[in-house]
Amino acid sequence: YKEEKYLENCLRSIRSQIFRNYEIIVVDSESKDKTVSIAKRFADKVIVIRERNIARAKNVGFNLSKGKYVIFLDADTILLPHSLEEVKKFLVQNKNVSLLTSILMVDKIFFSSLLFLIVYNVFSKLFKQVLGCFMCVKREDFIRVGKFNEELKVGEDIEFSSRISKIGKVIFLNKILFITSSRRIEKDGFAGLIKSLKNYLEIKILKRNIDYKAIR
Repeated sequence: YKEEKYLENCLRSIRSQIFRNYEIIVVDSESKDKTVSIAKRFADKVIVIRERNIARAKNVGFNLSKGKYVIFLDADTILLPHSLEEVKKFLVQNKNVSLLTSILMVDKIFFSSLLFLIVYNVFSKLFKQVLGCFMCVKREDFIRVGKFNEELKVGEDIEFSSRISKIGKVIFLNKILFITSSRRIEKDGFAGLIKSLKNYLEIKILKRNIDYKAIR
């Protein structure tokens, strides 16, 4: 939704992959900017839905996909050229993997973003909690656990990774990294990190459905 500033770089990074056997599906929530027109230049399918619901958008995209594995990628995230090739190689050799992610990097390094990187990468690897910026799922297992929970306004990625970890392996692939925007960390600073931790505890422990303010 309203991602004209970041989407082109994201889609260009996919089209620049060494591995070429994929399809790109973009789901938009009635953006009033140039998001859809940019998507149409690069994507194989562009779908516009009326509701602004992250989980719903991801499920719609999944339902239109055909692959045995599906990668969910945020609009402000980019992949290095060898990323999909490394993912494919790993999955061919490890067919029991249900969910895969990799090392998170941000586009700007400063104190708060560096702290976030350390905490997230260690936390994700140890506790199998995966953010939706880069998430590769096995199709049959995604369906088996009921896809993303559309009742949630935020935290659908963390809640989903917790469910799928109960039926299959969740892997943190060290060979590659993905780069995502530091815009939220840049705006909120250290206080934002504390708020993220609070939000996580509310979603994970208290099972609350909290709201989420988009930053553009």
